[in-house]
Amino acid sequence: MEEKEIKINVPAGYVIDEENSTFECIRFKKKESRFGDYNGNYNITGYFIDNISNIWTSESEDHNTPDSKNVFTCRWAAKSALAFAQITQIRKYETDRYGVKPNYNDIDVYCIDYDTEHSIIIVHRSNACTRLESYLSFDTYEHANWFLKENTQLVKDYYMMD
Repeated sequence: MEEKEIKINVPAGYVIDEENSTFECIRFKKKESRFGDYNGNYNITGYFIDNISNIWTSESEDHNTPDSKNVFTCRWAAKSALAFAQITQIRKYETDRYGVKPNYNDIDVYCIDYDTEHSIIIVHRSNACTRLESYLSFDTYEHANWFLKENTQLVKDYYMMD
């Protein structure tokens, strides 16, 4: 007996409706997500960062459009994002001026981290960093401490401590 098959391309954002489909008629239904996906349909108010780095509330309709993907749900998250942007700028300056690069894949690095158990910022030796953490990883303990001393408030904002 010869077998035949037919492949069905399910449209993006849909799944096969198994309850209402038959072998003769395949029906689709919108894909439901427990968490939803970001498509701009949320009516979110919160905070955004303007072009001169001020954090503003976005309660007005002017800032709540499908294109407004830069709205943070809390002020702390906006401050953290702004701090991260500034940290990346400082690290770029260090690279350009001194040839010091963030460690992405080094086995032995010193990371500035937030110790949640004690609610403090620490410098610790690590053998692995994620790409995001690498902006706060350094080649020496002294370099990490110097960076922390010079940028304490920025690091606190990044880790949402205030």
